[in-house]
Amino acid sequence: MNDKLFIIKKIVLSHFPIDFFIIMMVTHNMKDAIAHGNRLIMMYDGKIVIDVQGEDKKKLTVPQLLELFSKVSGSDEADDKLLLS
Repeated sequence: MNDKLFIIKKIVLSHFPIDFFIIMMVTHNMKDAIAHGNRLIMMYDGKIVIDVQGEDKKKLTVPQLLELFSKVSGSDEADDKLLLS
């Protein structure tokens, strides 16, 4: 886990119950997007194209997420640019 994310998560969870707040993380790191939080939303061209949560999110892998993004967005932008961001 990213050290900064770990520290933020530890501080927040030590002061508030988990169901007390909403935290929105904006990232291009697909591993972090899958690993953290209880909901993952991906946008393309200003619109939500993926909204996954619960068990579906927990089972998701980066290659699956990129394939899904390509299918639902109709874009070929799910390539090395996203993986290396």
